[in-house]
Amino acid sequence: MEINKGDVFSSNFCGDFKIINCDKLTKVLIRFIDTGTEIITRKERVMSGQIKDKMYPSLFGVGFIGYGVYDHKSKAYSQWSNMIRRCYSDEYHTNKGPAYKSCEACEEWQEFQVFAAWFDDNYPNDGLEYDLDKDHRVKGNKIYSPDTCCFLSHEDNSRIAGERFSSEFEVVSPDGIKYKGFNQTLFAKEHGILQTGLSSIIIGKQLAHKGWTLA
Repeated sequence: MEINKGDVFSSNFCGDFKIINCDKLTKVLIRFIDTGTEIITRKERVMSGQIKDKMYPSLFGVGFIGYGVYDHKSKAYSQWSNMIRRCYSDEYHTNKGPAYKSCEACEEWQEFQVFAAWFDDNYPNDGLEYDLDKDHRVKGNKIYSPDTCCFLSHEDNSRIAGERFSSEFEVVSPDGIKYKGFNQTLFAKEHGILQTGLSSIIIGKQLAHKGWTLA
């Protein structure tokens, strides 16, 4: 098949692209229509559609990798992708974290390269594992950004979460047994349920979680 200047093709994952220039051998300059990204590729890749645009929001329609030195084989990528998932995954909101439904990542952190640079500058280098926290510095905050986020150790994060969700409640198990509790985090762990699900039935966001209901 002939490839000519001005032709439009479809990539497998990153939308349509236009042929800007091509030589008689193998090199082709293309421009992705959605993002304006221009790259030089080969004719066989044009034909197969196996061309990636790192500026295309491929993660939950929001997050994109960007062009830079950071790649997905890193702790920074794990924390970034988890942040994007918490904010924009309907499945996550339904099954794990309904409280994150109104959260979002700031515009600059929607690009992995920008987040990874901040991660490198701020992640403690003491051998411990840390979690990205959005509301320790700003109570009730819903925006992940460099101005609002910090890193908390797993231990501190669990302790603070326990304090945050500590107040007396009464729920009914799937077997019809009433239980009184105080610390939602510990109660959920002891009974094999999700703290976020337990919290949702306590505050009335959902009627039941894994058969548990509010007394």
